[in-house]
Amino acid sequence: VDDAVRAYFDYVNSKGGAHGRKITLVVKDDAYRAGQTVSTASALINKDKVFAMVGSVGTQTHISVIKDINRRGIPDLFVLSGYSGFYTDPKKYPTTFGSLGTYVVEAKILGKYIKENLSSKSLGVLYQTDDFGRNTLEGLAIAGVTFDPKKTAKFVAGTQGSGLDAQMKTLCDNGADTVVVGATASAFAAAINSAIKSCKTMPQWIVISVGSDATTFQTILGARGVPAAQSAGLLAGTISASHAPSPAEADDEYVKAFKKINDEFNKGPDKRWDNNVMQGINIGYMMTAALLGAGKNLTRPGIIK
Repeated sequence: VDDAVRAYFDYVNSKGGAHGRKITLVVKDDAYRAGQTVSTASALINKDKVFAMVGSVGTQTHISVIKDINRRGIPDLFVLSGYSGFYTDPKKYPTTFGSLGTYVVEAKILGKYIKENLSSKSLGVLYQTDDFGRNTLEGLAIAGVTFDPKKTAKFVAGTQGSGLDAQMKTLCDNGADTVVVGATASAFAAAINSAIKSCKTMPQWIVISVGSDATTFQTILGARGVPAAQSAGLLAGTISASHAPSPAEADDEYVKAFKKINDEFNKGPDKRWDNNVMQGINIGYMMTAALLGAGKNLTRPGIIK
């Protein structure tokens, strides 16, 4: 994501910047660990003196710093999380703006699809036990989709690296032939890897968008020895939803433009065109639009307004 954001800023800078200002991206890696996010955010704010936080990745990670960022009046723009709490209380978080559709809304849409098309299926759910996972269950419940406790499996976010064998065995042993996943792409990959071992037949998968990026999925399974052709086949028929076009929609005007910018300006070690890269470039695009909209007299309150 960060290399893609930088690619868009470099593209803008090559055209003269935003109102003549060059945009500089400063990045700190928190390794998707909330405890580490506190120190990385502190360094960006106090040492690097950033004008704004842009494109921060993760729900629980961002929860750990959002109050401090807002207390300081720092623009907190286009957070890469669909956690509804970042979107629905502007009085509580006046400087924070999300960039995705909320997990609750997305789960409601998927829930409506399930009710209309998969009502005869035996439903199970796999979710991570944080606000991301809870948002998923909330949206599904609003749409009227609930789950038998025997077909409900959960895990602590970040522990999926050791596998999800027990969770998938529980779901398949109790007859779940369709599994809704409210978790990241690494967890979805772990779930499928475990399903290969634990399930007689592969379930139908329904996945919240941040868990369904094909490139991330195939990279993780590839590291576990699953050939690319096999992992592509395992994704066949997966149902997801997204606020953005698929990166494979070659005729979409934004996909075409963003892909060209990625080819020409992305200097990262892995610039393969996928949903993560597209989201990063979209963050850069929206941030540039905000800078242009704020005008030549750039201030923090001005860009928030």
